Formats: sequence, C-alpha cells, structure tokens
Amino acid sequence: MKEAYFAGGCFWCVTPIYKMYGVDKVICGYAGGSEKNLASIKLKEIEKNAGKETHVALLPYKNFYEAEEYHQDYYLKNPEAFEKELIESGRKKAD
Repeated sequence: MKEAYFAGGCFWCVTPIYKMYGVDKVICGYAGGSEKNLASIKLKEIEKNAGKETHVALLPYKNFYEAEEYHQDYYLKNPEAFEKELIESGRKKAD
C-alpha cells in the first residue's frame, strides 16, 4: 500500500474527491502548511490589523495528527450539514 499526504484546507470537502478516485482510506487530520513562512506572515498580519501582539509559538513540522472522530467521513455521517457547508463556502451552487 502506498501513502500520500495532501493538504486541502477544509478536509470535510476534499475527502469525497479522493474516495471517488479509488483511494481506499482517507484520514482527516492536521499538519504543517506548504507555503514557506505562511504562518509567521499571517500572524504578523493579524497583529498589525489588531494592533496587538499574538502569543502563539510556531514550531517546525514534525507529525501528522488524526482529527477527531466526528471529522472522519463527515460527509457520510452528516450529509445535510455537509451539503450546507458546500453551498455556504461557495464550493457548490444552491439548487
């Protein structure tokens, strides 16, 4: 079995896509981003806009952490809420 790690923002919305293309198992979780220094730049932007210093430690990527159980296969467990999320986020047009 081969493994791959993909970042996709809202993992509720990307899980079904992987399953459509034959991926056997999708595990939603948390890990580092892909843009160099993206978190530190965003924190500076937040501090500037808020006029306050943030108190957040940015550490190097080390691990992948599985998301809570209610996130796994969310689109199957909560189809109405999933559909609402797709529409409200602009990923899908309302019928």
